[in-house]
Amino acid sequence: MGLSEFILARVLPFAMTMLIAPGVSAMDMEQWKFPIPTSSPSASDSLTLDMALHKIAQTNGLLKSVDERKAGLSGMIDQSRVWPNPGFGFEVEEFGGSLPGFSESGLSFSLSQEFELWGKRKARRKAAEVEAKAIRLEADISAFDIYSEAGFRFYELIHAQERLLLIRKAEELTRNMVDITRLRVEKGASLVSEHHMAELELARNKVELNEAEMELNNAKRNLAALWNGTAEEIRAVSDQSQPIDLPDLDYLIGLADGSREIVTIDAQQEMIGAMIQSARTEVRPSLELSTGLKHLPADNVSTFMVGIALPLPLFNRNRGQLSYLHSQAGAIEYEKAQALTLTEMEIINIHERARQLRVMLENLKQEVIPKAEETFAALGDAYQKGKLPYLTMLEGERMLLDLQHDRNDAVLEFQHQIVALENILGVMLHKPLETIGDR
Repeated sequence: MGLSEFILARVLPFAMTMLIAPGVSAMDMEQWKFPIPTSSPSASDSLTLDMALHKIAQTNGLLKSVDERKAGLSGMIDQSRVWPNPGFGFEVEEFGGSLPGFSESGLSFSLSQEFELWGKRKARRKAAEVEAKAIRLEADISAFDIYSEAGFRFYELIHAQERLLLIRKAEELTRNMVDITRLRVEKGASLVSEHHMAELELARNKVELNEAEMELNNAKRNLAALWNGTAEEIRAVSDQSQPIDLPDLDYLIGLADGSREIVTIDAQQEMIGAMIQSARTEVRPSLELSTGLKHLPADNVSTFMVGIALPLPLFNRNRGQLSYLHSQAGAIEYEKAQALTLTEMEIINIHERARQLRVMLENLKQEVIPKAEETFAALGDAYQKGKLPYLTMLEGERMLLDLQHDRNDAVLEFQHQIVALENILGVMLHKPLETIGDR
């Protein structure tokens, strides 16, 4: 398989999904780097995202494979600089037939060496550097994908933990209402049906509690699997990673040139450039020099030999391949412009959805949930005084719980939007900033 065939068959498809081209600002901005904590997080009963990343960096098998894949890349480049091996030749002339065996045969010994001219070694070295860069950056992006997955699983775990706490509070509240309704029934202040409704509500809470506990255990296992751990290692999750301040849209758009889609196209451009250079040098002849010794026993004569071989590029000059590669380079330019537009639009859409979620969360925190809590307290007080039926108070309780669950779901969706932006741009946007509010 020739160099151009190798690039077309193996390197180009690989780089089309993972490479970043030189000159792109992404690498200067440390895009597509696994954000390993600079220091070991302090031990705590509550797991933080930094603690999870530290565990993952220490034991994750995929990250270890990333290091292994990058370890031998210098050898690949060194190999591309090596000269072609010399050749050894041995010939026997005029033996057998009507001649007396080998006694009068001529013997020739020669050494030959190919000298690559016209930038052939340079083109081969460039191709090796492009391939090594592709492997290195593909490994970096794979490592960052592990970070993105860790973010998804971490915030799923926070969501499951919060959901369990909300259901436990609801169960505790319903237990109190079961006791209250029983006492009111005994005093003749309420119907027996109200006590039965409270018991049914408690039974429903227990079902939801079992589901929430199972969801939490699954979330713990999913996260712990990233560092080959177990769910038992995670007792609680810190809430310091609640919704962060939404990054500025202009800042995010400025990172679009280093996004996953764009660096993929930049990779194609660099690879096509290496292929064009390789195609140009393949048709340029390499000079082969040879020297040796020839011995003629019949005349008892030994002579030196010197030879020069130079292929003539008369029929194959790679014009068809070069024309194809240049057309591919032109097509990629159009693809890049379109991809940049689509990427920026995707960033804008995700940012807008995150902004809406942020506004909704602030509204829930500042106005809606406080009013629901106030309303439920008033309903409870009115029920205690016999001014309204239990069903009305139950509706108020469910409304408050639904709003609290809506807030928890919105927090998770907001975090997922941020992780989605990170996954597009290859940067860490989550930082331990001020949380959006208390539970």
